[in-house]
Amino acid sequence: MSVIDATIDRDFQAVSAETLRSMCAALAEGVVLHARDGSLVEANVAAEAILGLTRDQMLGRTSMDPAWRATHEDGTPYPGNDHPAMVTLRTGRPLREKVMGVHDGRGEVRWLSVNSQPIFSTGVSGPVAVVATFIDITRQRQLTDELRVAKADLQTILDNVPARITSWHMDGWTNRFANRAAEVHFGLPPGGGAGKHAREILGESAFTKLTPFLEAALNGERQSYEQVESQPDGTIRYTQVKYAPLKQQGKVVGLYALATDITDLRASYQKIRDLAQRLESIREQERRSIAQALHEGIAQELFAMRLGLEHLKSMALRNEVDVELCERLAAAAVRSMEEIRRIANDLRPTALAHLSVFVALSELADRFGADSGLTIHVREIGRFPMLDEGTRLVLFRAAQELLTNVAKHARATKVDVDLKAEAGHLVLEVTDDGIGLAKADLSKPGSIGLLGLREKFEALGGTLKILRPPGRGTSVSVRMPVVA
Repeated sequence: MSVIDATIDRDFQAVSAETLRSMCAALAEGVVLHARDGSLVEANVAAEAILGLTRDQMLGRTSMDPAWRATHEDGTPYPGNDHPAMVTLRTGRPLREKVMGVHDGRGEVRWLSVNSQPIFSTGVSGPVAVVATFIDITRQRQLTDELRVAKADLQTILDNVPARITSWHMDGWTNRFANRAAEVHFGLPPGGGAGKHAREILGESAFTKLTPFLEAALNGERQSYEQVESQPDGTIRYTQVKYAPLKQQGKVVGLYALATDITDLRASYQKIRDLAQRLESIREQERRSIAQALHEGIAQELFAMRLGLEHLKSMALRNEVDVELCERLAAAAVRSMEEIRRIANDLRPTALAHLSVFVALSELADRFGADSGLTIHVREIGRFPMLDEGTRLVLFRAAQELLTNVAKHARATKVDVDLKAEAGHLVLEVTDDGIGLAKADLSKPGSIGLLGLREKFEALGGTLKILRPPGRGTSVSVRMPVVA
């Protein structure tokens, strides 16, 4: 090689070394160079920032320096000979993404993801140096740890929720998640549902039955239904099932399922219905007592008055007593007795004791129509079942309340009262040709009767609906189960 060539080669090496140092200085990753004996002989600016040490403080140190206090991810010591750079020096193999914790110059633990790459030289066996690069993953590890803790907390919460919670992929109908309640219900070990097809977990029959609900949920529609489940001991449990679409970037990719046992809730509702029936029974008993008192007390006294007056009348014919006055007294007594009979019948309709609801309502319509001026038609549509007196009373009182509302507020002339039995329910429908009932009217003080009637039928497992037929008028329909 000529002197000129040697000069050019020396200058090129100087330029190349400077270029390499500039490139390393520009990197966000820490870069250090280990000599063959393991000592640090070079470090870039990023390495100084990450490790909290100056270049001069690092140069000459080896992985064996106890000041590093290196640790594995599980907290156990990380021996110097096992550091990535040392392993690469011994084996000549590069290593990738080895995680280790070291104490920086401020005494804080920094978590690093380390890569090591051997440098070879012609004619020399084994690496003559190792370049190690690393990034600070301390914050990443903190976030990962926080996410892990949050996930564990969420798992604990979901496992203690008294409901079965599952999540499903739309693609392949595979399970993404099942809480402990769902795993126990389906007979799965912890985590045993993940990746399994819904058909395998639910069973072929149940999967086929639920497919319409699942498909509707995948179309973006929330689904809710109640299912009856027979238990091994022969008892029946009731479950409320809800499906909610799982969306990612606005697209449905699966669904969440929530199944809640509502057996106890249904039992509570039944208790409420029983209490409501008991309350109504007590009220009817009180009315019966009042009716009996009126009949056996006041009515008897008035009857005695009438007899006395009749006797007085007969005496007046002989003694010139005021006969006209006696006749007025007798007439007043008769009217009083008739009024007492009416009140007693309103308190406890005698017709209900031995007649059907239809006949009792027909008698009510005649009396009410005569008093109010309304033309009332009572119809029995289809075959109406035989009912116990308590149920007949509930329907009779509802008709009384609805007819009273029509007379007071509707400005109607005609009323139709229809009795129907359909789908295991008793239906009483009262339709008038009045001015109609707006939604706002239900919030007025005078609507307490309708609101009370609605609460009564809901407590009995029934409903009250207000319909507005085309044109004038209002139709109020009450329904209650036949078993009530």
